[in-house]
Amino acid sequence: MNTIICGLQWGDEGKGKIVDFLTEFADITIRSQGGNNAGHTIIANNQKYVLHLIPSGILWEEKTCVIGNGVVIDPDALVQEIKGLQKQGIEITPKRLIISNRAHLIFPYHQELDALRENSLGTKHIGTTKRGIGPAYSDKVSRSGLRLGNFVKKGESFFEELRERIKEANEVLRKNSIAPLNPDEILQKYRKSAEFLCPYVSETTCYLHQQIKENQSLLFESAQGAHLDIDFGTYPFVTSSNTTAGGAITGSGVPITSIQEIVGVCKAYTSRVGSGPFPTESEEFSKKLHQLNREFGASTGRPRRCGWTDAVLIRYGAMVNGATSLAVTNLDGLDKMKEIPVCTSYSDGKDQFQYPPACQQDWEKLKPIYEKMEGWNCDTSECKNWNDLPKNAKKFLIRLSEFCEIPIKYIGIGPKREQTIIVSPKDLETQQKTEVPQHIAIIMDGNGRWAKQHQLNRIKGHKAGTKAVENAIQGCLEQGVSWLTLYAFSEQNWQRPQQEVEKLMQMLEENLIKRKDFLTKYGIRLHLIGKAELLPASAKKSLSQAIKATSKNQELNLVLAISYGSREEILYSVKQLAKKIKEGILTSENIDKSTFESHLFTAGMPDPDLLIRTSGEQRLSNFLLWQLSYTEILILEKYWPDFKKTDLLEAIENYRQRKRRFGKVNISK
Repeated sequence: MNTIICGLQWGDEGKGKIVDFLTEFADITIRSQGGNNAGHTIIANNQKYVLHLIPSGILWEEKTCVIGNGVVIDPDALVQEIKGLQKQGIEITPKRLIISNRAHLIFPYHQELDALRENSLGTKHIGTTKRGIGPAYSDKVSRSGLRLGNFVKKGESFFEELRERIKEANEVLRKNSIAPLNPDEILQKYRKSAEFLCPYVSETTCYLHQQIKENQSLLFESAQGAHLDIDFGTYPFVTSSNTTAGGAITGSGVPITSIQEIVGVCKAYTSRVGSGPFPTESEEFSKKLHQLNREFGASTGRPRRCGWTDAVLIRYGAMVNGATSLAVTNLDGLDKMKEIPVCTSYSDGKDQFQYPPACQQDWEKLKPIYEKMEGWNCDTSECKNWNDLPKNAKKFLIRLSEFCEIPIKYIGIGPKREQTIIVSPKDLETQQKTEVPQHIAIIMDGNGRWAKQHQLNRIKGHKAGTKAVENAIQGCLEQGVSWLTLYAFSEQNWQRPQQEVEKLMQMLEENLIKRKDFLTKYGIRLHLIGKAELLPASAKKSLSQAIKATSKNQELNLVLAISYGSREEILYSVKQLAKKIKEGILTSENIDKSTFESHLFTAGMPDPDLLIRTSGEQRLSNFLLWQLSYTEILILEKYWPDFKKTDLLEAIENYRQRKRRFGKVNISK
């Protein structure tokens, strides 16, 4: 499996520790963007290591590390880092560390120009480390950068070009009354760096593609975090590269189709270094952490600004990265807090906002809106698994996972490698909402038999069933259920008399699809699973319009399952995957569980927590087996037209009490 590790905040989330932990299961670790402005502190085998450019995987024997083309490298800093790690007993050879010949370089003039610009901004300074990262990326984009391949291979012609660059920079420095750089000293120093680094430099992109063909496992280590990304961060208070998962792709040459997992790393609270907006910043909380000797920058030693958990930032960071799971680090940093505020939205005094704004001036107006959660006020650093964690710590993690709509997979409770908890699939089941099911699915069965019981024709039975649909929707809205799937029309239903089918489609269209006022009033977002192409033209058009019109509604996701059954969903998925393989978009080796699921009708939808079937029949059709993982089932001894809102409320209460899942079952002898 090939995995990208990326930060979801402003960097310093503990990515290095997660990379170090996961390297055990990888063959190659890759750094793909940023420079030596990033820093990872790792404690392994009771020894502290601080890494700036070299991937964290270097601490594991027999692992290969790659510095990709997207990284900007200070040659002298890299040489010192290699030598420093070697002094600590870490073996670093050209077989263990491979550096891209396409990587761009940082020289002293970049650092001087970086400091010049930062100082010229006065009180509006960005908070850069002044290590030349921005100017080096500027040279790269303006097509005037100097690359590592030429540095180690081109000889004197390269250094003459470097001399000219220093000369140009000196003119700028003199104009700003700054002492010029000495070209001779710089060239003498960097000739030695070129000689030292030469054996490590190679064509890394081709190397990585070959390793993928040989089924080697790749682990990508992103630098900084999503909100320092040049495009998606708190611009202009950002770094100079794409820190999101996309940067791992462009910074290595590995295609996105080769990635199976993206782990988003976040702290249990929030921190940032340098200037820029920080809605949840707390001076009091910062002091508490600093007094515990926590939150000092690995690269600069600067005390970090600290604040409460900003779930809005984390959710947005997870979204733009496409994170498939969360790694929550520094949970132990909250151990002594009696109360933990969690920011779930922002307010400018008039409106509330669910996502970070793009404009700097908008940030200045925002205040956090908090949910207050009880702290656990005890030590978590010795916990070995999910069950060891305090109850309130679990509640905090569950709330964060639910808000971000991503499962938690790893939990950090200290700086050591072994202070990492892996959250198992069994643990994940406990992260479902305990108050109400997140997703209810209903098999609406018994319209025809209800009509027969009341000596009416079948059409009247279907019409009576439309009222039950409203009852179910109203109940879900009242209880805060997020998803409601109605199994409305199966593949077999098309075999019914033509007149009945046409009437059914007409009722579906008139009583639900066309009722945009009803859908809008209650914030209902309409979805479809199944084969819309089988619907009559008018119903298909109305459904498409309704789905588009309700796409921004957020109170309840209403899913209509039409033309399901006969394992159509599996057949559809297989055909889509076969098509992509034929077109060269995918290979059969790249298809795993997540790839397969992404091609199902239900892609992107949570599995139902509660399945209700009316009519009293204790059976499930085959179509359901592909959409359920661990689901409570309730069989109601009544036909669908008799389904009332109270039936739904009782079903939810039954689910809440967990009578079936965890209750004792008395079996008579």
